[in-house]
Amino acid sequence: NIIAVFKTAGAGVQCKVYPPAEKRVTLFYASLSACVRGREAFSMAPASDVVLKRGETEMPSAKILSEKQAYVAGLKAKFENAVSGCVVAYGGINVENDTKLRKELREAGVEYMVVKNTMLRLAVKDTSIEGLTENFTGDTAVAFATAEDPMAAARILCKYQDGDRSKKFVVKAGFMEGKVLSAAETNAIAKLPGREGMLSMFAGALTSTLSGLAVAMQAYVDKQEEPAA
Repeated sequence: NIIAVFKTAGAGVQCKVYPPAEKRVTLFYASLSACVRGREAFSMAPASDVVLKRGETEMPSAKILSEKQAYVAGLKAKFENAVSGCVVAYGGINVENDTKLRKELREAGVEYMVVKNTMLRLAVKDTSIEGLTENFTGDTAVAFATAEDPMAAARILCKYQDGDRSKKFVVKAGFMEGKVLSAAETNAIAKLPGREGMLSMFAGALTSTLSGLAVAMQAYVDKQEEPAA
């Protein structure tokens, strides 16, 4: 059985023919040729074969395609502009914890978003981090960190991962300065101190150095003031 659906489109009629048990849809464009005695006659002109996904009955409109292209371009720019980032399987997280996690990431300057895997694959295609593609499966979220605190995304997400009882929230991979990082490498850099921690360490080392220098200088001055034997 063939089910034909007709609908007027401008000056003509659009006809779609759906062969049963097949995904391939043959699209015809028909121009109205005559209407005789209340019956419509059509001259059929086959155009092209279009493969649609199961459940789809319409070809993507130019507007939808344009919107998807713009979205992918924006996503690609995020990957290019980020100093580092993570790819996460966010299963097992509830709404309350997700809200808290997003807040912590946002306050650390990290952009976190759930993205369709097809969009992610297109965004990294033909880039230096195309190797991330194998991680774009299942429920996927990505996080982008800035130069302000390059370790922030890995540090916060790996911390949540380690405390997740469901073990379904997993940091699958990362990237830094155009290079793909494995899960192990991403977890390793998560243990590095953040910006505040590094500043604190630097300040401590500087204070220690200055204190030592001051003691040495005072000892030298005291020695110079000693009377000659």
